[in-house]
Amino acid sequence: MVWKTAEKKIIGTVSIIEEGEVVPPVVPPVPDVVKDFVKEHVALKKLIDNYGKKGLCVTKESLIADSKLSVERLNKHLEVFKEHDVIAPASGDTVCGREAIRALKKQLEVNL
Repeated sequence: MVWKTAEKKIIGTVSIIEEGEVVPPVVPPVPDVVKDFVKEHVALKKLIDNYGKKGLCVTKESLIADSKLSVERLNKHLEVFKEHDVIAPASGDTVCGREAIRALKKQLEVNL
């Protein structure tokens, strides 16, 4: 049998901690304002998608009427949607969701 020599290298260290009681991190509760915003956001996304499934873009006025949100609150939601490419602005106060864009694309392909 042939023996080979090896070089000793230290590649890291290990810390050993004595067992004891593990205290889980404290997670602060989510404020109701955040929960409300998320609920509104989900409902608004469903509204936009429902219009989109029909191949329709939707005006801000229609969204306000359907969702009962204030103009300021709706604009906050629309900003978040735009940041994540969920909607695209159309003409004036009209926005198109992904579903509407897909439906419109399909209609254009058929017509061409």
